[in-house]
Amino acid sequence: MSGWIKIYRDIQYHWIWDDPAYLKAWIAILMQVNHEDTKVLIQGQLMICKRGQSLLSSDNWCKILGKRWTRQKIRTFFDLLKKDSMIETENMIKTTRLTVCNYDIYQDIQPADNQQITSKEPADNQQITTNKNYKNNKNEKNNNSKLPSKSADFIDQIIDCFVSEHGNYEILNRGKERSAASKLLQQYHKKFPGANSEETLHALKTYFAACVKINDNWLRENMSLPIIISKFNQINTILRNGKLRGHSSKASDNSTVEDIVRSQGKKMGLITE
Repeated sequence: MSGWIKIYRDIQYHWIWDDPAYLKAWIAILMQVNHEDTKVLIQGQLMICKRGQSLLSSDNWCKILGKRWTRQKIRTFFDLLKKDSMIETENMIKTTRLTVCNYDIYQDIQPADNQQITSKEPADNQQITTNKNYKNNKNEKNNNSKLPSKSADFIDQIIDCFVSEHGNYEILNRGKERSAASKLLQQYHKKFPGANSEETLHALKTYFAACVKINDNWLRENMSLPIIISKFNQINTILRNGKLRGHSSKASDNSTVEDIVRSQGKKMGLITE
């Protein structure tokens, strides 16, 4: 069955890139999940398999991924993906429902560019289904055009937003910065999947404003997008306590920067109480 999936260049900076077997398996997952909602007949039961999901057993995945993939290896791989918020799984009778997180962000329905991948799906004895792939139609309209995609342009806007708030920042490795920006965007959209580009950038801008003023000398002097990701919990704990350099955190001062930041941070799901 013909069709395409999107693979972004940022994947070369992701941990999965360093293991050829894992990389191939991840691409296989993207190929196997449905491109739109469909009904699936499994063991005489009719089930709904939504866009970005698959209904396959461990044996199915062993056949798809090859002889070297055992059930244990598949479980280990899925656990890694779940830990990084890339997939979610739900055990069901005779099958497992796998959901690719933020599928609509990564795989919007605009025609892909030269990185398109075309594949044929292996037959499945336990599953009767048709993965309906979108036609590569130049006139096709994207109904989700208002949602920010994980495109290179939007990721660069996030980086530029951070640079602007920092005021004195030099990008040494743009690949690492883009990878970190992608993870931050993913974190935000886990909480607010319907936020548009303007709302997302506004929320991140407010968050960055707090990060670069954080009341921790080392973090403030070394603040970067990769640092935000690697020290995410530590940074948010400090911000949650309202600690910004040069500002009071009195509750009575409703106009303080930290009040605005904490309020916005909680809204965007980056700061929690």
